[in-house]
Amino acid sequence: MTTALERLPKTCAHGSHRGGRSIYGPENTMFNYRKAVNEAKTEVLEIDLHLTNDGHIVLHHDDSIASTSNGARSIANSSLSDLREYDYAYRYKQANKGGGDPEIINGGQMNIPTLTDVLDEFSTSHPNLIFFFDMKSLSAVAPAFLEIKKRNIENRVIFGALDANINKEVLKHVASLSIKIPVTVDVSTMLSLYGAYVSGKFETVKIEHDLLGFHLDDTSSRLNKQLFDAIHDRGKKIAVFGAWLNDPANQVQMIQLGADIIMCDRPDILR
Repeated sequence: MTTALERLPKTCAHGSHRGGRSIYGPENTMFNYRKAVNEAKTEVLEIDLHLTNDGHIVLHHDDSIASTSNGARSIANSSLSDLREYDYAYRYKQANKGGGDPEIINGGQMNIPTLTDVLDEFSTSHPNLIFFFDMKSLSAVAPAFLEIKKRNIENRVIFGALDANINKEVLKHVASLSIKIPVTVDVSTMLSLYGAYVSGKFETVKIEHDLLGFHLDDTSSRLNKQLFDAIHDRGKKIAVFGAWLNDPANQVQMIQLGADIIMCDRPDILR
């Protein structure tokens, strides 16, 4: 069975970071996911996974809902019904009163979505869509693997976690499977690998992960064709993230360097 990375297009894949964010729409909401998938035709949908105290996997970047909603609850200490008392378009509405999407600004409350919501809507209707799971809590790892195994979509999922401890748990679950699932590097390991490249030791350093990532908020000065070629020579793929990629000229630069996935906050510009 082919893996999610093997299913990517041979040219750079279109990825939607949190389904799109900032002026594009309220991140990690079904509204944005639908826009990214149906309008921008994204090929990789990146979502952030947490677990509620009653066992639901919900999609949100931060541990607290304060960054997106009119609430301030901790996800880990809340039930799904607790979390659905709030509007997850609230911060978008506050930040974009003068120029945001009128459908959102004048619309009603948006709920926090669950992983079940997303997979129910997109896993069958969009059979070529790749799901990129950014694991934000240790407790969400095992339930997420159970969900993808239940749906038989192991070949359409990429896992990752910026936190090294969560990432190790992901690697442990992947190792127990008969089907290979790609895993993206954590921050501390990526820094070590970059250090190995700078010191000329990259060709021999052990690399457990399948996808290496670079976060670009304001510059790409450390990235060059030689680095990307060295990563590809080791049989690894490259994903780039960050607000810097909202500029089409910067997207073109990453494509020319050889990025395999661009995870953009503005799926409309990337397309």
